[in-house]
Amino acid sequence: MENKLTEQDSSMCNIQHFFDKTTYKNITLYDIYSIRDYDQYIINYWIGNKILRQKEALRRVAEVAVLMLDEHNHVIGVCTLLERIYQKEIYLYGRMHITPKSSRLYLWKKVFDFTKSSFEKKAQTNIENNPYKGIIFEVENKKFDKRVMKHYFENSGWQQEPDNNKNQTVWKYDFNLTENSNDEKKFDFSSSYTDNLPKIFEKLNISLAVTSYQTARVFFVRSDGEKIETHFKHYPRPMGIYADEHRITLGTFSQVLEFKRSDSILAQIKEGSLDSEQKFTKKVLEKDKERMEELRKHRKKEIDELKKADALYLPRASITTGMINIHDIAWGDEGLWVVNSTFSCLSTLSPDCSFVAKWKPPFISELVPEDRCHLNGMAMRDGRPKYVTTFNRFDERDSWTKENKHDGTLIDIDTNEVLLEGMIMPHSPRYYRGFVYVCESGTGQVWRYDPKTKEKRELIKLQGFTRGVNFYGGLMFVGLSKSRASEIKNPIPLNKEYEETFSGIWVVNLEDGSEVGHIKFEGDVEQIYDVAVIPDAIAPELLQGNSSLIRHIFDFKEEIV
Repeated sequence: MENKLTEQDSSMCNIQHFFDKTTYKNITLYDIYSIRDYDQYIINYWIGNKILRQKEALRRVAEVAVLMLDEHNHVIGVCTLLERIYQKEIYLYGRMHITPKSSRLYLWKKVFDFTKSSFEKKAQTNIENNPYKGIIFEVENKKFDKRVMKHYFENSGWQQEPDNNKNQTVWKYDFNLTENSNDEKKFDFSSSYTDNLPKIFEKLNISLAVTSYQTARVFFVRSDGEKIETHFKHYPRPMGIYADEHRITLGTFSQVLEFKRSDSILAQIKEGSLDSEQKFTKKVLEKDKERMEELRKHRKKEIDELKKADALYLPRASITTGMINIHDIAWGDEGLWVVNSTFSCLSTLSPDCSFVAKWKPPFISELVPEDRCHLNGMAMRDGRPKYVTTFNRFDERDSWTKENKHDGTLIDIDTNEVLLEGMIMPHSPRYYRGFVYVCESGTGQVWRYDPKTKEKRELIKLQGFTRGVNFYGGLMFVGLSKSRASEIKNPIPLNKEYEETFSGIWVVNLEDGSEVGHIKFEGDVEQIYDVAVIPDAIAPELLQGNSSLIRHIFDFKEEIV
């Protein structure tokens, strides 16, 4: 890589994905924390503007959290964040890198405010597992008038900290993380359900795992025979989910997570294996008394929950894919398959790379991160992907958001034959007992397609955006979302037909398409993506990787000879 780059070569950036953004005086700030799509732009910017040498730029690029672009999409600055211990607490330590011509006070103020609000929002979303107390910035006094900066910081909630360096001031902002600001308190997860639902789940000995990217939650729909309970877990943008009697697999914002069922560990916990700390080594305990006391509270709460469970899923593996916008996922004979919407293809996963592209629609000319046709759904048949859904058949970036015509398809990937066309925002194709079921989400319908006769008929029409399908015996479980303002140009019939639409899970009889029962979300859960049936468990529990119990759980094999 050469240091002599033109301004355009070193800074022109094509932003496509971001958590959050704000624009101020022709400068746009993007929160790109955890998104590595823009590393090369940032490295070129640093080297081309002689801010950092190549070796240092390669090392520091992973710390970039905020990207600054001018009106021509040129990179004019970045803000890096890394961990720093300050007064025994973990803070995000920020550094600013801005081109000299852009080093204006208003931009610094805007970056500080944007960084503060964006990362406080993340902390609030996952308050229990957030390790950061706040943000610290060191500001060189020679850049700006010290009195002006002090006036700005003190009026924006920042506190000046003592520092021995006369050429800089240290400013600290503590996130307002209180019980009242807990995201669980902000979100209303209330629901209602038909009277027969608890008995249905108990009789079948099943529960459901459901994803809602809108609330950043995976949740279990569980029954004790008398009532239904919804049990929520936080994950960033959870989408496709797979479950069977042995595992749960989840696609999130930039990772796929694998959980394995362990009945033996659950039995040990119920027998009291984690009740006492006497057998634990010092290495798995906290030295700090206050932290240890806090850990005890979390441990007791989690242990009490686990003792009520009849199935326990433990985190066992994860793989980082980048933001490929994973939709449907499923296990097959060749391993795990995922719908890679960003690259318009079906992929398998490997620890050696982000993904392995296996199939793309014939009308997609190249593998580029442009979400050209919104490939979203995948149906497995005989251990392999067989059918997919797309929003259209165009070969241009985000084309599905621009077209006036709805032309959703169901495609046989072995023959590339378009089996159904003209559908409005289709999702969740599934092959079951000789038929293909597919949601025409924009109309609220679920269709049943016969591959032998090539006939389709409506199984059921519901008052909501149908998406997420699974089966158990003669029942179908369908996710329903409230209709919202769509990203695509042409409005959907669902918005015209109903003044009100619903969010929840509907249970449907496959014989006649009649409704058997439902659970309806009446609070803030408006969007459902996927539904998975968990067999042989009416009260499953899943431990997250940051659980206070993970350090004490060892599920191992012994092969010592």
